[in-house]
Parts: sequence; structure tokens; C-alpha cells
Amino acid sequence: MNGLLENDEFLTNVRVNPSSIETYGQSFGIQYYGGGVVYSSASPDDSDRARDRQGRSFLSLYYSDVVDDQIANTRLFSENLVFPYHVGAISFTSDNKTMYYTRAVRVRGGGSMIKIFSVEFDGKDWVNEREVPFNSDEFDNAHPAVSPDDKFLYFVSNRPGGYGGTDLWRVERRANRTYGSPSNLGPRVNTFGDERYPFVSKDNILYFASDGHSGFGGLDLFRAEYLNGIWGNTQNMMRPFNSDKDDFGYVINPTDPQKGLLSTNRQGDGTEDVIFYVQYLDEEESEEPAAEEPAADIIRAEPETEMVPVTRPEPVVVAEPVPDPVQEPEPVEEEPKVDLSIFPSALNSMLISSFNGNPLSGATVILSDAFTGTVINRGTTGENGRFSLAIPDAYRLEGQEFEITVSKNEFNTRKVVGNIMELEEIGSAGFSLTPIFEETDLNEISDLSIPYEGQNITTEGFSLLDQVAAYLLSNPNVVIKLNGHTDARGNRMTNLTTSQTVAEKAEAYLLSKGVPDDNLIPRGYGERYLQNNCRRGKLCSEAEHMNNRRIEVVVWRFLQ
Repeated sequence: MNGLLENDEFLTNVRVNPSSIETYGQSFGIQYYGGGVVYSSASPDDSDRARDRQGRSFLSLYYSDVVDDQIANTRLFSENLVFPYHVGAISFTSDNKTMYYTRAVRVRGGGSMIKIFSVEFDGKDWVNEREVPFNSDEFDNAHPAVSPDDKFLYFVSNRPGGYGGTDLWRVERRANRTYGSPSNLGPRVNTFGDERYPFVSKDNILYFASDGHSGFGGLDLFRAEYLNGIWGNTQNMMRPFNSDKDDFGYVINPTDPQKGLLSTNRQGDGTEDVIFYVQYLDEEESEEPAAEEPAADIIRAEPETEMVPVTRPEPVVVAEPVPDPVQEPEPVEEEPKVDLSIFPSALNSMLISSFNGNPLSGATVILSDAFTGTVINRGTTGENGRFSLAIPDAYRLEGQEFEITVSKNEFNTRKVVGNIMELEEIGSAGFSLTPIFEETDLNEISDLSIPYEGQNITTEGFSLLDQVAAYLLSNPNVVIKLNGHTDARGNRMTNLTTSQTVAEKAEAYLLSKGVPDDNLIPRGYGERYLQNNCRRGKLCSEAEHMNNRRIEVVVWRFLQ
């Protein structure tokens, strides 16, 4: 979820300005290549080209020379890479002899999936297209990015085992275009939202776009570091890199790290993606941590005591009677001390209105033990919507589960259940409350609950979706979220995937009824938001568990 940042800092040593690269309203990102750039674009003459379901012409790859920071000689990148569907989100190996890209592929059943392909340069053109083996007809793989040392391929996927809609993953690149097993970059990078467009710099900084971390609106650009085998220390890149619209696809000039490019729809009404130049005005400060001073130079404060010189007399040997052996007491085994530093000491987060994104002050937040119901701490959100609840050491334990209740007058109360190791992720994602609408027509669909069984929407659920479709077709300015939820049984990650799947099925059904794509946002939340007390470890009936398996219809905002 994207919340407004409390620190609306504007970096004064960076300029982000429109480029002259023409994408005709659409862009899947950009990459430096040779003496120029390669990017996805519609054609200026696309009247005869096929279009996608949103009416947009399919994109192809174009190349432009860069001469004195100016674009020249734009042309089709390769005749061999023209396809009947979108192609884009490209990346090259360091020798520019292998290229990866994303394109849509028709699969059995008539649908399409997003897949990653690679091609090789034979000295004249790009040939020998090959699909990467970790593609699937069940989920998408997209936005490939080769690491500078060519050892890893980073990519985006909504495959099982992730944390949200689309996550960042990576695989090891091996000889003869073979690969290791995909691994998720973890919860410090990935959220319950969407992470997209990875790029790894020469100093091993990961840049990516996300709508799940706290940001300014839409997709924001973030950076993360690889420390002790874990991707983390994720930071918003602030303005002017980011805006209240979608900002994504940041890449750095390989010959001049002071320059780069990004894609954004911040201009105009936000319907067109364009490419912006990035220019640092001063030298970047070293990102290496300050070197520690040698230990010999460190002066340590000691208690002030009088220094008395000690004289050592010559040893005198005195015959002593041999004492009886003393029975040593049995050693007392100390209980192993728990390293509390591995557990969060507080829940820090922010609360916004789901309807307009404004921070909500004066809301009550209660942190309880999910097993006993004991209230651990409570607090109130400040003017900026932020709150912090300290966690007593007695509850900083492995396996501890918490229930977080957020409430405010004229808003629907929300409860969240999470493990102690998930609290930082929950706090980073933020909280939102949905207003209780006084207008009868909004209440007709707000907080409707669409039931499903397994991964299939029930007959009753489709009947409710028909009502939603009729309402949205009559009110085309209303945007709704389709929030998928599961019960708290089985594997957590499987539940998350299931919730996203059923939310997308509800979206597909509404699309088939003629509802525009812009009016729908499907999101899967797994077992995080339970309707009752049937959390993990609690005995409940099947009917009680089924109450938690639902797709909530939430009025999100109005289109401008």
C-alpha cells in the first residue's frame, strides 16, 4: 500500500527532466546499449497495427543514438524482434552479446501469460530466441535484469511463494543458457503490493519500483542493499526521482554514473508514459560506510581512580599446613539468554484513508496477544497518521502472534493478525481504513463480500459480482479494490497466492461484463485479515473458517 511519506524531502543535487525520446504514450522501460538506448515504444504510424484489450497498439523495440545527451537516428531495433504482442523490459549481458526481454505469449485456454526470452547477437542481428526454463503457463515472469557481473538474472513474477502481487526474484546464470532455481529477494524488498523493474548497479545496489512500500503515490522508485546475504535497507529515492504518479524503470549510464534515465507518467493527466533524464549535479557521496578508526586511536573512558604505584616484594616461601580438600559447589547452569535484538521492539506504521490516501489522525490502535486476547499496548495516531506501539520484552518471543485493531469514528474497523517476525513488514506496508459512506449508492457495493470455495467463486458470488458490474457501468468514475482473503489453515504462502488468484478471477469476470480495467484493482492478502477469531491453532468449525474465505469489494477512489 502506498502512503504519503512524512518526510517530503526534495533532493537538490538531482535534476529529473523530460527527454526527447518519443514513446508515443507508452513505455516498458529503457536500457543503455552501445552508443545509444533501446526502449519499447508504439509506432507513430500504427493505424494498421493490432491493439490490446485497452485499445493500445502493441509495442516494439526501438533504438536511438545518444549524441551529446541528445537523441538522434531513431529506428527499429531488430526486425527479428517484432511480435504480434507487446515486447519490452529488456536487459543485456556486459558484453552485449545476450539480451533478455519480456513478451506476452498465448497459452492453452485462450489466455496469455508474460514470459521471459533470451536471444544472442551473431554479429549482424539477434537470433536463436529461447524461452527461459523457469517460465510457466500458470504465472507471469517479466522485467529481466542481468547483474553487472553476469552471474544473476533478476526478474519479476507472481509465482507461488511470494509476498504479494508481483515480487522480485533472481536465478543464477549458468553455462549454455541454463539456470539455477529461482529465489525470492525477501520481505525487506518485497511487499503485499507490486514490485517491478529491477536494475542492479555496478556497486551492487538494487533499484526497483514498488507500490507497496511507503511512497508519494502510484509506483515509486526505491533502492536496496545486499548485506550479510540479505537484501534490505530499502529506501525511497525521494523527489525528484518520485512523484505522485507512477515512476519506474530507473537505469544508470554505464559510462557515467552521474547520469541515468527513468520512465514516468507524471506529465499531464497521467495516461502517458514518457522517459526522463536523470542528472546528478554534484559528485555522489561515497556509499561505502565510513572506515573505522584503528583500535589504538580509540580513547575509552574509564572510572576516575587514583593510580597507586605497586611495589612487588621478593617472594617469601612459607610452609603452610595442607588444608582438607574443599568440596566445590555444583556449577549452576544458566538458562540460555535470548537475543532480543532479532525481534522488533515496536510496531511503527502509518494509517491512511483508503478512499483518498489522506493520513488519519486520532484513530485508536490496539496491539493484543493473538492467543490470549490480552491487550499489550494501545495508542492513537498523530496528525501525520503515524503511530508507534512498544512491545514489552515478555512478548518478544519466537512464534508470538499479534492482533492489531485499528478503529476510528465514521470508518470501518480493521483487524490484522501477524507473527512477530512479520511486524516490520506489516508496519512498512501501512494501514488503511475504509470510510462508512453515507451515500446509499456507494454503500450498495462497498464492503460486499464475494464468497468462494477452493479457488472458484460460488454461484452466489457471481450473482453479487453482477451487481457490482451493473453499478460500475452506471458509475464509471468509481474505482474499487477486489481484496482476496483466505482462512488461516495450510501454508501461508499458498494462502497468499490463492487470495491473489481469486481476486484476479473476480476482476476477469467484471472485465467480461464490460467494466473497464481502470476501475478494478485486484489484491491478495492471504490470511492477514480474518473476520473472526479462527486464527492459527484455534479450533473452529468449517463454516467459521469459510467466513474468512472471501473477496471484499472496497470503494477505493474516484477517477479524475
